[in-house]
Amino acid sequence: MVAITTATIPTTPIVNAGLLYVNDLTLSYTTTTTITLSQGAARDSTDTNDIILSAPVVIDIEKSGPGGIDVGITDYSTDYAVYAIADSTGYNQPSGIISLSATKPMLPGGYDMYRRIGWIVTGASLPLHILKFYQYGTDETRVYYYDIGIDTLNFVLIGGVATTFTEVTLEPIVPQIETKVIFRAEYTQANTINSAEFLPFGATSTIGMIRISAGAVSTQWQTIEIPCKLDDTTPAIKYKVGTSDSLNLYVAGYRDYL
Repeated sequence: MVAITTATIPTTPIVNAGLLYVNDLTLSYTTTTTITLSQGAARDSTDTNDIILSAPVVIDIEKSGPGGIDVGITDYSTDYAVYAIADSTGYNQPSGIISLSATKPMLPGGYDMYRRIGWIVTGASLPLHILKFYQYGTDETRVYYYDIGIDTLNFVLIGGVATTFTEVTLEPIVPQIETKVIFRAEYTQANTINSAEFLPFGATSTIGMIRISAGAVSTQWQTIEIPCKLDDTTPAIKYKVGTSDSLNLYVAGYRDYL
């Protein structure tokens, strides 16, 4: 007689927790008015479904709807969140969209999923254009560098002489996030014992988290990373220098955490 083994089949489905991953979906500057969102995949914002782009998507800031802006028209000197969007039924093709909202775009008809995957910034001068950038990273951490020289938007502090911690706002060149900002600092040191010091907005310390000094009377250039926090919705830092010193700050880039 052959023994029969009875298998127990679970009646309750086993559901694994999703992971808010991003794999590729990188951004690249294409023209003055377009960016390209590469193929890739990401968990949607609710951690329910996957958004999968099997081919690159071009986003044009002069268009509206999928492949453009979610609502209204694109403006000057403004940061826009970039989203991958999709339709959970699979009827509409996955696409990309830009939005003024840092948390949720106005989804076009037929789309019900989204995930923020980056940022762009428009310039201050005519004609309407995207500030040229390079984005690095293929997972949830991305690094941006601007390729724009010295522009009115990234020149965030000119001739700063404050000897007590003073706020410097960074919008729109830095989007509405708390992050580490990459600066080029031009520091004119008037006394060997002086220094330039930096804190994120809201910090109460009397000593800077970041400090630069040549220990000599000089004008020096340094590239530094300074953490920023939000003043309401505006990213900001604080700085101070020694008596008779002067400081210029240029935003060279920033980190984004998806």
